[in-house]
Amino acid sequence: MSPPARSSQRAAERGLKRALAAFSYRNYLIFWAGGLLSNIGRWIQDMVMPYILYRLTGSGFIVGFAAFLRFAPAIVVGPLAGLLADRFNRRTVLLVTQIALSVVAVALWAMWGLGLGNPTLLVVLAAVAGVIYALNTPAWQAFIPELVPREHLLGAITLSSAQMNAAKAIGPGLAGAILATLGPSWAFLFTAISYVAVIGAIAVISVPNRPRPVEQRRAVAAFADSVRYIAQHRELAACIAVMCAVAALGMPVLQLTPIFATDVFHLGPTGFGILAGALGFGGVVSAPILGGWTQHLARGRLIACSLLGYGLALITYAQARSFPFAVVAMALVGVGFLFTSSTVTSTMQLAVRDALRGRVVAVFTTAFAIAYPIGSLVQGWAVDHAGPRQTVTVAGVLLAVIATGLLASRGVQDRLNRTGLADEPALEAPAQGIAALDPRLLAN
Repeated sequence: MSPPARSSQRAAERGLKRALAAFSYRNYLIFWAGGLLSNIGRWIQDMVMPYILYRLTGSGFIVGFAAFLRFAPAIVVGPLAGLLADRFNRRTVLLVTQIALSVVAVALWAMWGLGLGNPTLLVVLAAVAGVIYALNTPAWQAFIPELVPREHLLGAITLSSAQMNAAKAIGPGLAGAILATLGPSWAFLFTAISYVAVIGAIAVISVPNRPRPVEQRRAVAAFADSVRYIAQHRELAACIAVMCAVAALGMPVLQLTPIFATDVFHLGPTGFGILAGALGFGGVVSAPILGGWTQHLARGRLIACSLLGYGLALITYAQARSFPFAVVAMALVGVGFLFTSSTVTSTMQLAVRDALRGRVVAVFTTAFAIAYPIGSLVQGWAVDHAGPRQTVTVAGVLLAVIATGLLASRGVQDRLNRTGLADEPALEAPAQGIAALDPRLLAN
């Protein structure tokens, strides 16, 4: 082997070793594996819901409205959820919320099995699940960094994103196959069973019982602390702005997948599953690159370039004239999302004080919960009036314009490059943060 070839091999080994380092920690590995199985089940449920809603109603607006109710409750319960994550044992909070989510899945299974499936009941159960997801999110996202040390933070974040994308690649394909062969009832049953994996993982994980500060104030007052903290750390405000743009403009494409599959490409359930699964596949194959080879790149520029690629991929997908080309474009959308969300998240994690972690996460969750459902609602309405291709094209163009502005703004990039903890000696050394903000990761 020539010297350049050996050098390339050693570089790849270093990159892969760095990317997978978080797996050497038992608690993280157990949590990751349990989350993978659970998220596969959740993706099956979250793909089946919009598909059958569109089949029952033929309305893009109803599909968007269900997505709105899935995330909107975080706006109301976000302050309480953040306070719960900071005041109580996060592991206990997670066990309670995951059990509650499994009950919702069982209810969906029983409802469809008894022939009671109708759009109204589906939307109501989506709203119930949204409330539970909102209570779960801050504890989940603040718990993940307790499982790995600071030096492996970005790798752990990227692996968590890769786990979500692996589930995103597998779950929709299984959803299409189950819909085509067994029907929605079996899909909901599989989701209910999958929760056993993550509940079991949380139950066997052992982490130090960290003392929690005694909080005497109300949830809203405590939530206000995190808002002031973010106002003092402009890199956090910049992260919120980027993720709100992603949530409102980029993420609704997933909710519109049943419409593209049915009305644009004239596919059945299997084709729908392949198209939706391509999004997760793109994230899976690109995760080692992000986790192993981008550690020393400037975060601000990486975020801007990732956001630009995300917008261009959306435009390409919307204008695809053949199903195979659309699958490739959707995979590129997954790459753009992974790079943007993981880099934004690592920036946030390095700037969050642990005592405020749950409440700061709640602010991000609330901002996300405003942007994503509104984006889904607006894009669902736009599909009914302008068509799916035009709607997603406009969303992609807007993302690309925002990314171009970010590339041209050195000041914003410098703020994103700043690591808050390095500038605050009062903060404790182990930086612990929040996980990547995928629509389903808000649940897990």
